[in-house]
Amino acid sequence: NVMPKIASVEYDITQSMYSEVNRDTLLSFRAWGEISSDVGAYFYSARYNNYIVPIESFNDRQELYAFLHNCGVTNLTDLGAGRETGFASGFCALKVYLSAKLARDTNMDFNAHINKFFDNVYLDASKTMKQIFDEWRYLDAYNTDLYPEYAGKSSYKVNIAKEKYFPLSTLQRWQALFEQALQEIDYLKVENEEQYKLVYKMIVGERVFVNYLTYRIYALTLSSSELATLKSDLVSDINTAGVAMLSEDPNKSINELLDELQK
Repeated sequence: NVMPKIASVEYDITQSMYSEVNRDTLLSFRAWGEISSDVGAYFYSARYNNYIVPIESFNDRQELYAFLHNCGVTNLTDLGAGRETGFASGFCALKVYLSAKLARDTNMDFNAHINKFFDNVYLDASKTMKQIFDEWRYLDAYNTDLYPEYAGKSSYKVNIAKEKYFPLSTLQRWQALFEQALQEIDYLKVENEEQYKLVYKMIVGERVFVNYLTYRIYALTLSSSELATLKSDLVSDINTAGVAMLSEDPNKSINELLDELQK
């Protein structure tokens, strides 16, 4: 009646389980799987120094879940923005959805479920929101290849709010796409107000990470009017989506950021 539960702090969520950097974790799961019919697993997938900014852990998620299944894992904690009690920006909602589906079927059509999520969550704004998601993943892959510190074993504590990672032109294009997405669901205000509120929350919840990065990197570059609008949108979106934690540190409440934005 004892279940070994493996929490490998050395595991690099940004790389495949089969990569050399994760070899010790792989061997540990395989070894425990040989002597126990029930194995527990505990994984981390967030930037714990800042829950608002995203981390790419979609690429190898299906492969990871299939591996764990083959090792006899029956109890899995896949911790994202761990202490986040409200909305977690950076497409964490999609990650939670995919993880729940993979836990039941590791052979599912991964990309089809991504499309299903966007179509059913964002409705008429699905295509636009998917464009933002895809462009973010492309940029993340570029940063990963170009900057060794951007991804890797210690990426959960790297400050990625830097100009070299996120050009202003890219962030502004995403902001324009968010505005387009909101226009695409505007008709729901009249047709179904409750549904509009739900979809609006999901859209602006993802806009949080884009506006946050813009604020952190380019606050001194923007005009006073642009900065005022940015700060106002960020405060509104954080409150609407219900973002509750800024980081794993319980002493760093989201109120600290809200106070800063409202000065």
